[in-house]
Amino acid sequence: MNETLKMSMLIKAFITKKELSPEELQKALGGCGRHTIYRTLERAKSEFNIPIEYNRNRRVYRFVENGEKISLPLIWFTPKDVMVLLTLLETFRELPFGIIEPEISPFRENLKRIQNNNQANFNELIGKIKILPSHFRRTPGEMFKEVCSALLAGKRIKIKYKDRQNERVTERIISPIQLVRYRDNWYLDAFCHQANQLRIFSVDRIESVEIQNKKIKKVSQKTLTQFYKESYGIFAGKPTKKALLKFTPQISRWVASEEWHPKQKAYFDKKGFYILQFPYSDERELVLDILRYGDDVEVKEPIELRRKIKQKLQNALKKYSR
Repeated sequence: MNETLKMSMLIKAFITKKELSPEELQKALGGCGRHTIYRTLERAKSEFNIPIEYNRNRRVYRFVENGEKISLPLIWFTPKDVMVLLTLLETFRELPFGIIEPEISPFRENLKRIQNNNQANFNELIGKIKILPSHFRRTPGEMFKEVCSALLAGKRIKIKYKDRQNERVTERIISPIQLVRYRDNWYLDAFCHQANQLRIFSVDRIESVEIQNKKIKKVSQKTLTQFYKESYGIFAGKPTKKALLKFTPQISRWVASEEWHPKQKAYFDKKGFYILQFPYSDERELVLDILRYGDDVEVKEPIELRRKIKQKLQNALKKYSR
């Protein structure tokens, strides 16, 4: 184990517990000997000005918070920390970003150099992790970076946006709030200054981005929560309706483990049917989710949603009746 990792494990031990016996320090540093502990403690005090003292009466080492500035090494990752970070970065590469890989790659290589000094086999672990993106839409990397830059700088952006339904391109000024990765696609929550209200933009439909020299419009957290989190799926807005769905016993064991909405209410009836209720405002995504369960689900309420699903199923049946 190299010296930096020993120092990292020592600091983490004192963050977890302010007083540690020599035996506890040995355990925290992976079972190393007493002399190694003493050398690491001395280095912590002399090189990094870390205030550690020994209490002879209690026979423990103490971390003393004296208010002085402490000079710590740049990275305090244990081998397990490095493994977790590398695994997360690998999942980023597998996802269809096509966006931040150039920025992530140098950091990943530095972590691998640290990991190579240890016994854990990173490549073996990564070989046992697989991510399968589904139905993702490709997002131009440069466009994504511009949006990220505006978010970090807190600046408004001028965008050209192509509507998915009618293919109409509009130009508008928006205040970006947050990026959302939802069902393997990127969305931008923002305040639209033309519409004077919160909107959701599919990032793959943004054709151009110009960062403006003007601060974003501040929106309260309460307003954001009400708009983005209370309704169903990606189509936000204040809920105006409640869906009541009834799933067959055959499919219920799968549906019961899913969260369709944070405020959903659900139960099993006496015959084993799974009854699910939740609020929504826009039915577009909800209709698609209901249809994928075919004849294993029945819409009980509201009546307009029930009619919509019925019409969709009838239209599909006509196609197969020809």
